[in-house]
Amino acid sequence: MWIGDSGATLHFTNGNTGMFNIKKCNFDITVGNQETTKCTKMGDINLKLKNSAGTTVTVTLSNVRYVPTFIGNLFSIPTAMANGAEI
Repeated sequence: MWIGDSGATLHFTNGNTGMFNIKKCNFDITVGNQETTKCTKMGDINLKLKNSAGTTVTVTLSNVRYVPTFIGNLFSIPTAMANGAEI
């Protein structure tokens, strides 16, 4: 399950299943409560979504940050819109 977040500046996941084009990363990420956590890798993930017409489409999220200690999966709405998504 992915949660759309209008305040997230990046896409985040705590699971790397299905991730491809993986690159190592080692930098701090500051989350909403101002705590920091480590990104250990990043890559792309394909998601299957239903559009407003009810058709299933595949969307590729690029540069998703893998943070094993994160609480879930966040879909950055601003990032998606900056890349041409209509939400």
